[in-house]
Parts: sequence; structure tokens; C-alpha cells
Amino acid sequence: MMEVEKQVANELAQVIEAGSAAILDPELALQRRAERRFRAIAASPVHETKKPQAIAIITEAREAIVSALRRSNFDQLDKALADFDRKFRYSGLQTVEVEPTEREKWERIFQNHGWDSQDRDAAFRRVKPGEKIDSVDWNGFGLSGRRISREQVRLGLRPAWSKVPDAEWLAKFGPIRRIEMVEGEMREVPVHGRMPA
Repeated sequence: MMEVEKQVANELAQVIEAGSAAILDPELALQRRAERRFRAIAASPVHETKKPQAIAIITEAREAIVSALRRSNFDQLDKALADFDRKFRYSGLQTVEVEPTEREKWERIFQNHGWDSQDRDAAFRRVKPGEKIDSVDWNGFGLSGRRISREQVRLGLRPAWSKVPDAEWLAKFGPIRRIEMVEGEMREVPVHGRMPA
């Protein structure tokens, strides 16, 4: 892994040097000013995982800058440098990719299967760090290989000091709604022979 990172880092340095060398071609006017600006922009920090993206941006910018310099097109040169600055500085090259949380990945799916906000919140509280939700349906969800029913989720909301029986506690909640795709749209379907309220 270290070898690959070193190779990408070396490749990034080589691309920056090649860009500077191309811009410093003695036949080109204004090359010193353009080269200084190019180096100043390319000196912005780049996260290890984003170096290939940085290399692509630098290569594209180098071609546009050298083309503008060869034609002595000053407006095009300023535009190429401004585009390079914008792309390089504001494309998130300094930050690492952040993986979405289980809630961000699965919230809409829970909702589409008829889970109300209280049930969803209780279900997500059961997800410990490192665990992954495998599947969701109207009656439960899979969590790292085990199945947790919606009734278990609702029973988990009961305070530890409560002496209320399970059936009485579950009766406090609205009925479990089963929502499925019917004829291209999300609709409630009967559960246990009746339509949920």
C-alpha cells in the first residue's frame, strides 16, 4: 500500500514539474507570471486518496495554459488560470471521502416500508458502531446477519422500570403499516386480513 501511495505522490510531483516546464518554454510570452501562478495553485494541499484526480486537473489545465501562451491570447490565459484555480481549489481535493452513516443510507428505505419516525429512531439506536443494516421490510430489519422484528424495536422503547405487559405496551402504538410497490406506486396493503389504520 505504501508503494502505491509513493508512486502516486511521485507521479503528482512529476506532473507538476512537467506543467511548469511546459509553461516555461522560452518561446512563450508571459510564461514567468503564468508559471508562478500555476505553481501557487498546484501547491494547495491534496489528500492522498485524491491525487489521481489532482493529476487529471493539472494535466488538463497545463494544456489550456500552454495553448493560450502559444497563441499569445491573454484573455484565454487568464481564463485558463482562473479555471485551473477554481477546479483545483474547490473540488474537495483536500478532504477525504466520508462514508455515509447507516441512518443516511437506510432512512428513506425504512420510511418507504411504512416505519414511522419513532420506530425508525428506535431501530437506528440498535445499530452499534461497526454494524451494518442488511435489509429492511415492513415487519423488521436485518442487522449484521441477525433479524430484528418491529415488535422487538417497539418493546425496546419500554422503560426498564415499567411493569406493563408486552401486549399492553404494543397496544399503545399505532398498527404496523405494510407499504409495498403496487402498480408503480407505494400503497398500504392489508396486514393479517385487515387494512392498517
